[in-house]
Amino acid sequence: MKQTERIRRMEEKLTASASAVTALSEALDRYAAVEKSLRVLERYYESPRWQRDLAADEAGRLPRDLARGVLSEDAVYDLLVEEDELKKRLKQMAANGTRTFSRTLASLPKTAFRDETVFFRPLRDEEDLVWAVLECRLSPEQQELVNPAGFSVGRAYLHPDDHFPCVICAADGRRVGFLDLYVSLTGDGSVGWSFFIDESEQGAGLGRAAAALAVRILRTAFSSRPIRLSSEAGNEKAHRLYRSLGFCLLDERDGDDLVFEYRG
Repeated sequence: MKQTERIRRMEEKLTASASAVTALSEALDRYAAVEKSLRVLERYYESPRWQRDLAADEAGRLPRDLARGVLSEDAVYDLLVEEDELKKRLKQMAANGTRTFSRTLASLPKTAFRDETVFFRPLRDEEDLVWAVLECRLSPEQQELVNPAGFSVGRAYLHPDDHFPCVICAADGRRVGFLDLYVSLTGDGSVGWSFFIDESEQGAGLGRAAAALAVRILRTAFSSRPIRLSSEAGNEKAHRLYRSLGFCLLDERDGDDLVFEYRG
């Protein structure tokens, strides 16, 4: 990505983020100002008084020009449900903000990293590291399209909060590939992964199983974040895999790479 283009994109992100933060702050101020009124409204809606007022309206005893949306069956209820959902979202956002990407993944149960075909195991010792970096092999054509494991392991060493490097294992426990779950460097909050299957293990569906499992893990841990993957323009095999899993090609580039986003 050219320097001027990078600065332009980052400036756009700054402007959009500043506007969103200001709008959120103003909205929270307005909410704080009416929260007591909302609690009064909630108690009224749940009280016999609301039932009596509704009966009076249905009997035609209220003035025709009286605004009475509060007596509809859904208006107050829907408002309270929406408020509760917003509080849950804010709570989840706060939790995600205080817990790093890698710690969030580490807190998941081991069953979250397993399906019937493959499972992911975080790099745990020197033997795993040597296998991933030196012994796990790519075909010659793939070497031009995929970053080696050492590259991802190095990034995980420099940015441990934003990476979760794993060995991919077959159901019987043998190592068959390497995967790194990560937070994107683009600053858009997206998450993704890079992975490859050892040349000798390819053709048995392990790559597709690993990719599907990675989607499931990221959706479970970071449901509000987009999943985006960058790929060399010539890596058509990867493009077909991404599309089959529910990814769509975006009208943007990560440097020279194509960008795909999961849409389900």
